[in-house]
Amino acid sequence: MFTKSINIISDIITPNMPNYTLLGDSTNEATPITCDKDGNIISVFSDNVWDFSPYSIKPLKFSFNSVRSKTHYGYHVNEENIKLFKAIIVHWLWGAHPRIDVKTLITKCSILKPIFSICSKHDILITELSKHKEIYREIANSYQTKRRAALLLQAITFNDDIGFTIFDEESIVEFSAYLVLNESQQTPYIPPRIWSYQLARLEEFIDDFLSIEQSITSIFNNFKDNHNKIKEREIRQFNKEQFNKHYDVSLMLQKWTNFDFEKSKVSNLSSYLSMASFVGIAFVVNFSLMRNIEAYTLRYGCFSKVTINGQEICLVKGVTTKTVQEKEASWVVSPAVEKAIRVLQTICELRFSFAKEELGITQDIAEYKPFLNIQAFEPWVRRLHKFRGLEFIKTPSVYQNQIMLFNKLFDKNELKMTKEDFNLACQLTPSLDKKKFKVGEPWQFTWHQLRRTGAVNMLASGLITEQSLQYQLKHANTIMSLYYANNYYKLKFKLDEGLGSLYLEEWHQNNVRKNEVLVDKRFISPHGEKRKAQIISPITEKDHKTLIQMSKKGNLNYRETFLGGCTKNGSPCPYGGITNIVMCMGGDGSQPCESLLLDADKLGMMYKQEKMYLDKIQRSIADSIDTTFQEQQLNSIRKAIHVIESNQ
Repeated sequence: MFTKSINIISDIITPNMPNYTLLGDSTNEATPITCDKDGNIISVFSDNVWDFSPYSIKPLKFSFNSVRSKTHYGYHVNEENIKLFKAIIVHWLWGAHPRIDVKTLITKCSILKPIFSICSKHDILITELSKHKEIYREIANSYQTKRRAALLLQAITFNDDIGFTIFDEESIVEFSAYLVLNESQQTPYIPPRIWSYQLARLEEFIDDFLSIEQSITSIFNNFKDNHNKIKEREIRQFNKEQFNKHYDVSLMLQKWTNFDFEKSKVSNLSSYLSMASFVGIAFVVNFSLMRNIEAYTLRYGCFSKVTINGQEICLVKGVTTKTVQEKEASWVVSPAVEKAIRVLQTICELRFSFAKEELGITQDIAEYKPFLNIQAFEPWVRRLHKFRGLEFIKTPSVYQNQIMLFNKLFDKNELKMTKEDFNLACQLTPSLDKKKFKVGEPWQFTWHQLRRTGAVNMLASGLITEQSLQYQLKHANTIMSLYYANNYYKLKFKLDEGLGSLYLEEWHQNNVRKNEVLVDKRFISPHGEKRKAQIISPITEKDHKTLIQMSKKGNLNYRETFLGGCTKNGSPCPYGGITNIVMCMGGDGSQPCESLLLDADKLGMMYKQEKMYLDKIQRSIADSIDTTFQEQQLNSIRKAIHVIESNQ
């Protein structure tokens, strides 16, 4: 019996819509499944494809019977099983289930589709599956990751209201035995050299775009002002005049696209603007750790700055795809992101200005707040009837496909992995697919790699040698660490919780890596080998997985200091160990700290600091408080140098 209103989370759903409730205990071919914001029926029960796009920010459809082609073999489901499949979804939509967003609904449908397809292949009704154990292994082979298997088992657990079951209690136990799960592979870490090169090229493009921003605006506005006056035969001449007048734009198009001045077309500028949108979004993702869809749905005016404890923090505000209750979330970004947002805003302003005239929009851009990645709407495009509206968002393209489309963005030779690149990638991703990622082959990018690599590099910026990049990474990491790792939720903004999971996972991974390296001979206890053995015993006696659990429980502590590292458990040392190192090696004649491990690789830095303190003391007033402190600092450094030199 369907007594509830539709379980989809959406602002457009109202009680007067045809699909708001389903009365009775059955459906018919004309039962409305989805409606648009005006209450018009979009999909009915009999449709082979149910269109859920009205409830999403991008096109979202589910096909019950995928079409086979030469390039793709879809999951074929026969008519009898399709009816049962639809009955399950109807129960999710109007039965006694919690409300969900449509993306989650489509995921649940997609998880069920292989099991329906395999049953159809063997001419078995899904309701008879408990009697056909001979195909259990074949089904289980389609669910070989923990997440997919867990979702399947969750999806096939029904109550009596639906009218049938897929597995009875005995059968589900037998089926589960076939689910020999492979650990899901960790997202590959992009080697630092390749990641840095990618960022450098993105930033170069952004800087180039901003250098010709006024010329691009001028060309766009000239077309906007004259698009109804120019005759078809005059367009080519008008194009040439514009590119002659703004030669800086022509040069930039030649640099970044396959632009030929002799055959110049204003459509080349459209391609360049689309490329600029992709580059801007990619740059934002690299430094914000957003999901790609979250970056693609940022709106005009999303960038802001706030001051926390005297430090200026850059924020990007948007809609998180993971949090239903809190629609808005913020991401901390490096200051460099501001110019990427400026590129996106410039393109948005140009396209919106034309859309405003053509579509009769009365609001200004600051009030309307369109998507920064606004659909192409340009005065030189003749077929504007294909424009799908300002609220339409195309499904984000695969990162690797965009690189191939904009083939002048990266040099393939620069993306080829060296042996050192490969070793670093394997070190940070032990499960790296060796068949896909090979020495001498270009790195294969994905959007999620940017998130994970950014998180790792923020936490271990020493992996990156380029100084300005180190600064950008450390800037973002400072506030993220404060918020996510140290639970400092008193900040005046709400950061994305989905990112928190990613950040904390990499935070603990990085914590373990820092502890594991303490075994190396370069780390020396001022109290001798016995004390070092005691410090590192929790590390040497545990596997990596156990160390991760220790880190999450706060039982694995390591913090880099000027002399090496502090392994003190519990609350942080009040002396810091960075600007004040007196107590590290024992102030006032006492013994060095028992939690200290000296790092022999920092010996060169210690020599420089020794000379600096000597110079300061010579210029200071004798017996003053400042001079006494400098002498204590110098004494601590000399003790550390002596210990390290004695062990070499």
